[in-house]
Amino acid sequence: MAPHNFRVYFTLIKNPNNPTNALAVCNFCIRKYGGLGTTQVKSDCYTSNRARLCRNHLAKCSNFHEYNTSEEVQKILNLSVPEDKKKCKDLNENNDDNIEINKIKRQKLSTQTSISNFKIRKRLLFFEFISPGIQLPKRKTISGKILQKSSQTFQESIIKLAKQDQDGVTATFDGWSNKIRKRLLFFEFISPGIQLPKRKTISGKILQKSSQTFQESIIKLAKQDQDGVTATFDGWSNVKQEHIWGVVFITTLGRPLIWGAYNISSERSKTENVIEHIEKLIHETDKEHINIKAFISDSAGEYSATRRQLRRKYPSKIFLPCMAHQMNLIFGEIFKENILYQRISKEAIRIVSFFHSSIFFTGNLRDEQMRIYNKTIVLITPGDTRWNSYYFCFHSILKSKSALKFLSAKFNDNRSNVTRNNGISSIPAAQIQNPNAKIPNPKSQIPNY
Repeated sequence: MAPHNFRVYFTLIKNPNNPTNALAVCNFCIRKYGGLGTTQVKSDCYTSNRARLCRNHLAKCSNFHEYNTSEEVQKILNLSVPEDKKKCKDLNENNDDNIEINKIKRQKLSTQTSISNFKIRKRLLFFEFISPGIQLPKRKTISGKILQKSSQTFQESIIKLAKQDQDGVTATFDGWSNKIRKRLLFFEFISPGIQLPKRKTISGKILQKSSQTFQESIIKLAKQDQDGVTATFDGWSNVKQEHIWGVVFITTLGRPLIWGAYNISSERSKTENVIEHIEKLIHETDKEHINIKAFISDSAGEYSATRRQLRRKYPSKIFLPCMAHQMNLIFGEIFKENILYQRISKEAIRIVSFFHSSIFFTGNLRDEQMRIYNKTIVLITPGDTRWNSYYFCFHSILKSKSALKFLSAKFNDNRSNVTRNNGISSIPAAQIQNPNAKIPNPKSQIPNY
């Protein structure tokens, strides 16, 4: 392989890190520092033996500029590099391809435009024939205001269509993509020449415009409520483990308006942070001339303290706790007032926790539910922050009462009051007590209730 054009300005030495690629030491630096031994230890005096890297070194080397005139420097740096030739070749090929592609596109567009104009003229003649005095819009009006408005409506319809398909197919992304492809095939079938937007266009420009239009409509509806809207907000964690603070407006007629969501993962859940976000929301709505008459939040400690402080600062506003959350807390407190209620609540939670921690017994419970009810029933775990969760917990156990009894009889011989009719024999208690017995989970025992 012939040496590159900058090889004469460098001295090659062995590369200890890569024997296949020698190091090139600048001759001008060797001349400056009085020898190869002194120069090769300076990191700014050598580079890899590549034409492009050698040229870049000379362009930055002060010794090279010192020992050569400006004309010589320019002449040496203008020497060809293989990478430059390759780039020029690729650029020329791309330019040639782009010219041909653009030429074909212009011809195709010209043909389509001619056919379209011919059809439009025929339609105009027909309308003028059946109604001579009719005032039809001109071509500029059609291609301007009317076409722009129709295009915007069509793009918004595409977004709504995609959202409906996504809401209808929640199993997998592939299922949603298949529905979208079926829709596109339908459009292409009824109108082969239609130019539908691509996925990137929908998720980019069209989605941004639709989001902006949607936000403007929310502001307009909130302004029109003369009695004022009610702001409700709460926090949650999404699948990316980001803490989100969401705000929803409720109009006087009960219509919900999604105002926005904010990522507050980097903040601690303190009263000062909650007050800051609420006051920021008040300033934003005041700029848009939106009247907020009430604020509703859950009963967490920081929100309770926020309500007490903001009631004094904004006496014209109403700050209330969430009634659904309050009812859920009251429902939980009721079961703490009576010893019998406390025992029932603890045992119910214990049953649910047991099945959630054991895949084996959960599978058996689902088999019993399918045998008895022809469907599966999920046992709900209660929680103070989930509305009506205590009610749903007890209700789910009552709905699975028969299945739980049969499952208990299957694994406990002591439950002689329960009979089975499906031919599945009960597992003897001695087998469960025997540590050497081969059972799916010898340490797990179903609660004997």
